[in-house]
Amino acid sequence: AAPGGARILPYGGMRQAIGDNMVASLRDMAQLTIMFQVDVTELMKLRNQLKAEYDLTYTDLLVKAVAKTLKKHPLLNSTLVGEEIHQLDQVHIGVAVALADGLIVPVVRDADKRSLPEIAAEVKRLAAGARENSLPVDEVTGSTFSITNLGTAGVDGFTPVINPPEAAILGVG
Repeated sequence: AAPGGARILPYGGMRQAIGDNMVASLRDMAQLTIMFQVDVTELMKLRNQLKAEYDLTYTDLLVKAVAKTLKKHPLLNSTLVGEEIHQLDQVHIGVAVALADGLIVPVVRDADKRSLPEIAAEVKRLAAGARENSLPVDEVTGSTFSITNLGTAGVDGFTPVINPPEAAILGVG
């Protein structure tokens, strides 16, 4: 029974789907966290320089950097199917977006083929759609790698949970 004065919320819908998926990830996949600090002084300078031309966030820069990295390191852009590792040709980056009721991961499709301004516009569009609960299923499924950024919340480091069937996730503080 809930303590007196507690607000009771149903555990269903998106909350339950996210919870079930994350529990399955922790149960079925090897989870490993590696943390280190990176000097991003040059990244900050680049963002400030480019921000004069178009709206740009650190997450947009991370999507571009991760997309390029996945082409160089295809095992990070793979999935396990039975007893086979499938290295994926397409680079679809999931970008975690916090919502009042949970978390959703819209997908920047073909991120490796997009320019930085295109990525910035797409992330902005997807985040707005996520917050308005207006994204169709195909815009929140099919990612091959995800990024979650808690730096804006003042978090220095954390252990993100891999979003199956992806092989890895980047958590940024």
